[in-house]
Amino acid sequence: MKSIVTKHWYLPVSNGRRYSEGLPGGGNNVGEVGSFANLDLSTYPVYSIDMALNDYQIFASVPAPDSGTSTHNATGWPLGGGAFSRMTPPTVDDQGRGIMLPDLWRNATLAIQELNLRWEWRASDNFASFTDSTGPKFLIAHAPAALSTTTPGALARPMLYLTQSVGNADPAMYGRANTLGMAPAMGTVAGYGDEVYADSMPPLSNWIASYLQWYFTSDGDTGTFGGRPLIECNEVVTFEVRLISKSTTAYPRGLIAYRLYRENGETYEQGIPWDLDTNVPLGQYFQEIQQFGCGYWNQAPGGSHYMDVGGYITVARDFGGWLGRRSF
Repeated sequence: MKSIVTKHWYLPVSNGRRYSEGLPGGGNNVGEVGSFANLDLSTYPVYSIDMALNDYQIFASVPAPDSGTSTHNATGWPLGGGAFSRMTPPTVDDQGRGIMLPDLWRNATLAIQELNLRWEWRASDNFASFTDSTGPKFLIAHAPAALSTTTPGALARPMLYLTQSVGNADPAMYGRANTLGMAPAMGTVAGYGDEVYADSMPPLSNWIASYLQWYFTSDGDTGTFGGRPLIECNEVVTFEVRLISKSTTAYPRGLIAYRLYRENGETYEQGIPWDLDTNVPLGQYFQEIQQFGCGYWNQAPGGSHYMDVGGYITVARDFGGWLGRRSF
C-alpha cells in the first residue's frame, strides 16, 4: 500500500490561522504545556516543553567549545514569541550538540512504539555553505529491542541526515554548491528520494540520486533547483519526525519519516520503512531522543554557523497521525 501525500500541502484555515490535520475541528495540537521536568508521556500522551522555562536538556559530547556551544535566549523567537536555544556546532570531529529527550520510556516501564517529535528551527544565513563537512546526523533516536534496562537487546538508531548535496549526489548533476538535502535513515542506511514511504524500496537511495522535494540554501540564494524550491536556512521552519517501530495497517513495515512545515503553508514529507536496514527488525521500544536540532558531526563544519530551536518542543506517543504545525 502506498501512502499518498500532497507535496505542496496547505493546512486548513480557521479564523485566519492554520491548524493541523488529525485533530477534531482543527483544535489545539500542543497538548499539556510545561517544563521538561514534568514530561511524562504515560500521563500526557501529547506534551509540549515550553523553552521559556529553561529546563530543556542539552546534549553535548564533551565540554564546549569542542562540542560547540548552547546559549539560552529568554525572548525573541519569531513564532509566537518565547525563548530559544542558539547552538554552534562542534569545532572538532566526532562530536555532537543539540537538544535531548532522555528516558521517554520511564525507566523501561512505558512501551512506546509510535512517537512524534516536533520542533521549530532556523539556522545562520551561511549555514548551507559549510565547507569542511558533508553534514550532520541531524537527529538520532535510540530504540532498544526489549523493554528492559538490564537486557535491552540490539539498539536501533533511526535518524535524519542533513547533507551537502555536492559530494553526496550520484550522478553529480543532482548536486549543487551551498545546498543541503535531508533524508530519513536507520543508522547509516539512508533513504534519499522524491517519494513518500511506499512498501517498495525504489526510488529510495543511500545517496542523492534524484532531485529532492526541497533544499536548504544560503541567504539570498532563492529560486529552484531541478524545479524544487530552495529554502533559505535563516527561514524559520517547523520539523516533525514520526517514528513507528511496529507493523500498522498504513505502514506494515513501520516508519521513519519527517515533515517540514513552512509558514507560507507548504509542507514536504519523506519517509522510509523502519526496516530499510534489514539488520533492524520491527518491534523496538523508544527510549530517548539522543539529540536533535544541531547534530552529531563526524566532520566538524568549520566556519561560523549557528542553529536555533525555539518556542515549544512537542512530543507525543501513539498519536496515530501527524501533529502538524503548532496551533497558536
